[in-house]
Amino acid sequence: MNTKEFLKIWDQLHLDFTDDFPIIRELTERFRNGLIVDLGAGTGRLLNAYSTHNSYVFLDHSEESLDILKEKGRNVQGLKFEAHTSKSYTIELSDQTVDLCLVVYNGIAEMTPILFTLSELKRILKPEGLLYLDMSNPEGIFTTSEGIFRFKNIRSEKYSVSTETYPDNRKLSPNESRFVFEIRTRGLIESITFYQTHIPADQWIHIFNKLGFSIEKKTGGWSNELLEKDSPHMHFWLKKNIQPEIMNKKNSQLCHDVFNQMSSTYDDFCLLHCEPMKIKVKELLQNYKGYYPRILDFGCGTGKIGDWLKEMNQENCELFGVDISERMIQSTREKGLYTSTMQWDLNFGFPEPSSNQFDLITAVGFLEFIYNSENLFFDIARLLKLGGEVIFTVEAKPEYNYKGRQSPASKGIEMNCFSQQEVLDLVNKSGLQAEELTLTAAYVSPTTQDTIYYWFVKARKVFK
Repeated sequence: MNTKEFLKIWDQLHLDFTDDFPIIRELTERFRNGLIVDLGAGTGRLLNAYSTHNSYVFLDHSEESLDILKEKGRNVQGLKFEAHTSKSYTIELSDQTVDLCLVVYNGIAEMTPILFTLSELKRILKPEGLLYLDMSNPEGIFTTSEGIFRFKNIRSEKYSVSTETYPDNRKLSPNESRFVFEIRTRGLIESITFYQTHIPADQWIHIFNKLGFSIEKKTGGWSNELLEKDSPHMHFWLKKNIQPEIMNKKNSQLCHDVFNQMSSTYDDFCLLHCEPMKIKVKELLQNYKGYYPRILDFGCGTGKIGDWLKEMNQENCELFGVDISERMIQSTREKGLYTSTMQWDLNFGFPEPSSNQFDLITAVGFLEFIYNSENLFFDIARLLKLGGEVIFTVEAKPEYNYKGRQSPASKGIEMNCFSQQEVLDLVNKSGLQAEELTLTAAYVSPTTQDTIYYWFVKARKVFK
């Protein structure tokens, strides 16, 4: 059975699943005459729930699914829509142009990395816009094993469906699971596996708050049931706030403000003062040339890792950037070198629900500002694929640098400098294995003209 045949059967089997139609109709009427994005639109299951008063953008990673959707959509009189293939974390729509974003039917569970997907949806929403999500509750009865009886209403005369959701122990994470969807007919079982990430409601709420969403409403089912610990489903109506949360501590607040101020001149600063760091980091990146890696750049600033990869002719990669400064992020986006970017205070760690996502994580020139780098390194170890590497720098302790070291631009930002043993302890406690550790000149202080030394480190995630 080829993909097209499978999708047609999938589409046919889901025609009778309309439990969420009342919610969708209520939302589309609320945003009457607005622009609505259906992310993970698939074969167009929701088409009959949509009002013709709105305009729609249907997005999905599968071109074959969208072909079915477009054929069906042309038969819905008066429906105004576009349909495009898209990755969930790279949406080709302008900032603040969308009234309502919909991600339904467990779609968010498959849209990894999830934090970047949510950040993209927030970016395209208007200030008064809304994001609606529904997903299975991993602590609820819906995700228990019920085999061929789980979807009693999804059957036809020719086909039945068997499904199982169970932990994916191979991915070494409690959040990941495999959802196996089987189409059964006489003498034939065809199956497709979806890898999903499921976390409890309290973890979702933590993420929403930190990203800058406020919860307008939450329920445990399609009929406004109260969201309980064991509810089968979780539904969230999320309103867009302006800023992600910044930790209410000195370094977070100062780093946010200082690097916002520096964003327009930061590239010039690096050009004048950071050549030694550039040379060493490019040396560490050299091994990735030609391998099309997936890279996460923590503390991306104005996108220097992207700049240096471009200089190395290593643009054929997926490159994700995170920074505390929205102005730095804007500068990075304007260069067009990053697959996806997001504003986030890494003093909160990085609670991306899905693990084992990246071949390489870079953390250059910012770890000395983090209060608890151990917590962040546990996240780094979790996010790396097996065999993946982290390339990071930390400023060396004063005995390795000139005496009387001042904080950046004398702005009062507290520095956490490291000895060689402290660097090794940081790596070892996270479960990573140090591959290279060198003390190297990083940049020249613009105020004192002294050379500042950093530890340049490469560590690997190994099976233990």
